[in-house]
Amino acid sequence: MIDYSYLDSLVELLGKVAINEIRLVYINESAEKLEDLFAAWEAKNFTELQDISHSLKSSSLSMSMTDFAEQCRMIEELSQTADEQGIKLITENLSVVYNKSLEELAAYFKG
Repeated sequence: MIDYSYLDSLVELLGKVAINEIRLVYINESAEKLEDLFAAWEAKNFTELQDISHSLKSSSLSMSMTDFAEQCRMIEELSQTADEQGIKLITENLSVVYNKSLEELAAYFKG
């Protein structure tokens, strides 16, 4: 779920307090974007879905959430061709991957 070596590098470079503050901002912003992503999916707005999934992918990679970022990358790619079945399969489990990744991040910063 998490790329710990990348996260360790960020912490070494910027400090644990700074990265944790970035994490807290990420949580708020990504939760809103995830809601927007589901709304775009429900509306079958593939352009919006592509834009939101791209944004989530990028920000999630910067927080070392590799599994969630990969799911977003696939949604972004599938949105280009309006592949409803492929997107449906990913979005059904997307919240679970997101929440598990956030839990791992939280555990990292508690330790």
